[in-house]
Amino acid sequence: MTLRLHELGVFTWAEWAECLGQTIREAQAAGELDYGDTYYYHWLAALERISANKGLVTDRSLAQRVVTRIVERGFGNA
Repeated sequence: MTLRLHELGVFTWAEWAECLGQTIREAQAAGELDYGDTYYYHWLAALERISANKGLVTDRSLAQRVVTRIVERGFGNA
């Protein structure tokens, strides 16, 4: 999906790299531990962020997705 959005001109690779890097830096600054799979969670979070920033999705739709994850998987596994 990320590649396709880039191909469609929604964002540049420089924009994507900055967004992904910022997402990772914020997680590290918050003390998030790296269990080896966190990169993929950061990738998804960055894709959600850049999609919201570009107006492809709304903050409300992303918030609803988080609520759905919590309900489906339990609070500790969201």
